[in-house]
Amino acid sequence: SNIEDAHDPKYLPPSGVNTTVDAISYLEKRFAAGQAKEFREKKVSQMLDKSLLPHLGDTPEDRLKKAVYLGRMARSLLELHLGIRKEDDKDHLSNKRIKLTGDLMEELFRAAFQSVMKDLKYQLERTFNRKKGIRLKPAIRQDLLTQKILHAMSTGNWNSGRTGISQL
Repeated sequence: SNIEDAHDPKYLPPSGVNTTVDAISYLEKRFAAGQAKEFREKKVSQMLDKSLLPHLGDTPEDRLKKAVYLGRMARSLLELHLGIRKEDDKDHLSNKRIKLTGDLMEELFRAAFQSVMKDLKYQLERTFNRKKGIRLKPAIRQDLLTQKILHAMSTGNWNSGRTGISQL
C-alpha cells in the first residue's frame, strides 16, 4: 500500500470538514460551544495563533507555515503506518539539538556584558547620589567581564543553569 491509499474511507472516514470555514466552525463547536459567535471566533483564532505550534509564529500570517508543518507530520505518520518509514529514534544524534561553542560563547558573553552594564549603572547612580563628579573610568570594573567568562570556563557552570559544558 502507498500513501495515496490514505484517501480510502477505511483508513480515514470522511469528516465533513472540507474548507477553512468548515474547519473553523468545527473548532468553534469543539472549544467554545454555547458561547456567542464573536467569542467563539476569537477563542479559535487565539488557539490557532498562540497555542498551536507557537514556535512557528503567533500571528494569523503564520498559519500557512503551521498548516505545512502539520501536513508534514501527518505525512510522516501515514508513512509510518503504511510501513514506508521507520520510527524516529529520539536518542539518535541527528535528532538532537546541539549548541556549538560559538553559540555558547555568545550566550556567555551576552550575560557577562549585561552584568557589566548593570554594575556600571549601579556605580554611576551611586556616584551621582553622592553628589560627586561623574567619571567613567573609575566606574567601570575592568576585570568583571573577564572574571565572569573565566569562572564559567573553569567551573563548566554556565549562567543558563547548564553544567559540565567546558572542561579545562
